[in-house]
Amino acid sequence: MSASLIPVNGGQRRSPRIALPICINVIGHDLEKRAFSEAATATNLNLHGAAIHLDRQLIVGSVITISNRCGIESPARVVSHVGVVKGEFIYGIEFVQGRQPNFLGVSFYASKHDLPMAPQPTSS
Repeated sequence: MSASLIPVNGGQRRSPRIALPICINVIGHDLEKRAFSEAATATNLNLHGAAIHLDRQLIVGSVITISNRCGIESPARVVSHVGVVKGEFIYGIEFVQGRQPNFLGVSFYASKHDLPMAPQPTSS
């Protein structure tokens, strides 16, 4: 069974996504309501969340804890079940505390207006 996200802002994303796999740890309760702590992978990273790949089913709407490679933890809500690929369950998550600019070890710009300006050619 697959659920999809409801588009916000006319279907535009709140922040750009980066398709970089990052090792994380996930702590929570699975579909069987059993407590677990499991190594997982985060992909499609953005300021507000990610897609996570793990070996167990989760409850959409539940809150889990994501731990980054430095051991720093942040609560996240499971917002959708994206699918299953090669035996891994993929879920969309969003950070409960809002934007987490460097939590997954990647720096994000808040908007395209924050990007550095490219040097302009000089005329001779």
